[in-house]
Amino acid sequence: MTPRERYLAVVDDVFTAYGERRFADGLARLDSVADGLEAWQAELAYHRACLLGASGEPGAALAALQAASAAGGWWDPAVLGDEDDLAALQGRPDFEALIATSATRWEAGQVLDRSGDILLEPSGPPRGVLVALHGAEEDASDAVLAWGAARDVGLTVLAVRSSRRTSPSYRTWGPDATSAADLAGALSTHGVEHATPLYVAGFSAGGRIAIDWALRGRPVPVAGVLAVAPALSADALPPVHEGRSLDPARILVGAEDDLLDDLRAVAGSLAGAGFRLDVIDGVGHEVPEARVREALEDLAG
Repeated sequence: MTPRERYLAVVDDVFTAYGERRFADGLARLDSVADGLEAWQAELAYHRACLLGASGEPGAALAALQAASAAGGWWDPAVLGDEDDLAALQGRPDFEALIATSATRWEAGQVLDRSGDILLEPSGPPRGVLVALHGAEEDASDAVLAWGAARDVGLTVLAVRSSRRTSPSYRTWGPDATSAADLAGALSTHGVEHATPLYVAGFSAGGRIAIDWALRGRPVPVAGVLAVAPALSADALPPVHEGRSLDPARILVGAEDDLLDDLRAVAGSLAGAGFRLDVIDGVGHEVPEARVREALEDLAG
């Protein structure tokens, strides 16, 4: 396993323990982590703090965050301030001081940086460009794994790494306007802003941004959109850009994905923009490789 794979395995185990309210087991799993995951010390400390807070140990939760902060760690201040498991710390001067320090570091960490993008040429004659957006706690390499098969149907793949970070090693997609600026920079940097046709695809948080982009036509209009398990809810649906026509406009979601109910709730509204919701049996919150390849082949016609 690579260090990142080890880290993600730990997080999966911790999430499972947390969801089943086995907080002691989650803490034991964190305690089992050997050397080599220093790059994720801030993220691991946050998980530890949440487990401790949920266990009724706010002092120990704060101490975990303070230790990581002393080593240079930081978190989005909104994440700290809105976390239910840390509610007992709200208003404490030492916690507010931690949030203030974290806010300064977090702001410094929001740097538009295109060095993490990946541009891949098609395997055959070019037939357009697919912009691929990763999910939360992922990067451009994950987007390539999810959508790289587009090269086989003649599409250039631009996998964009979001510049938005909630902690040093946790990337996600920010508010819509922020993400649009990030994407505009990527298109311009890689010289594909005027590509025809231009498609966008995304997974989870990236799927939400892909749909927002397609409906708003921002930063530039796209011809079609593919989204896998987009993290989308009814109260966050963007307006349909007047005159927008999308082909394809598909949402794929696993029958065992926790987001399924939310996506069924918005399917009717999105149908007016031509969206189709496909529910895939036996799949959770993941990218179903065979169905994505099929969707890409349909896209290429």
